[in-house]
Amino acid sequence: MRDKTTAGILALTLGVFGVHRFYLRQPFLGIVYIFLPPISAILGFIDGIRLLTMDQDDFDVKYNRNQTGKSRRATKKERRSSRSTQSRVKPRHRVDATSSPTTNHDRTERKVEFKKFHTQGQKYFKDYQFDEAEESYLKALRIAPDHPKLLYDLACLYSMKEEATKGFEYLELAVHKGFKDIDDIDTNPTLAYLRIQDEFLDFAKAGYKRTSIKSEEHGVELLEQLRQLDILKSRGILTELEFEEERKKLIR
Repeated sequence: MRDKTTAGILALTLGVFGVHRFYLRQPFLGIVYIFLPPISAILGFIDGIRLLTMDQDDFDVKYNRNQTGKSRRATKKERRSSRSTQSRVKPRHRVDATSSPTTNHDRTERKVEFKKFHTQGQKYFKDYQFDEAEESYLKALRIAPDHPKLLYDLACLYSMKEEATKGFEYLELAVHKGFKDIDDIDTNPTLAYLRIQDEFLDFAKAGYKRTSIKSEEHGVELLEQLRQLDILKSRGILTELEFEEERKKLIR
């Protein structure tokens, strides 16, 4: 093995002749140094400082590669062998982070959260606190965006707030997602504002789909986009003004 200190001293004292390069098993560079005396003296000095200040591990990697290669390869083999042994030995009790108990626990938590916000919204609605009801309903909507009863409750809320466009949007989406109590749509007093709108008769005849939408597929897509806007507004990402501007763009 080559010694870092020895190589550095040879470079400082005999660098003009390239002796340190021969010592480091770089004979070609050593010959170059011999034929460039003025420059090789400067290069030898620089090499000496660099070699003396070089980290020992870096020196070994660069100049003692052949000697250290075997031990490094042996170390790698030992590590691979160790990993192989560990992979073959399985623990008696294994806890999987994605096992069904954890998943079921998460689902249970989400159901509890949904029920809390939905029930809270219904209570606010009965007390005619419509802004608070809207906030709670939209929180529940983030957890279960396809819940038919929640979508229906939102339609009733926007009807009571006399926001016909949003009321029809959520009523159509509620039916599309599986709301079955059609009789309630025709008799529920909270939907009275929607039922007196000129478009309601055509809306009901079309299976509670707005006939102004060119196609059913486009209508469902539009409803999804409008619902996403509602969620963005509830999170504070969109202001009321930005929300209205974006909604107008979608329903043109």
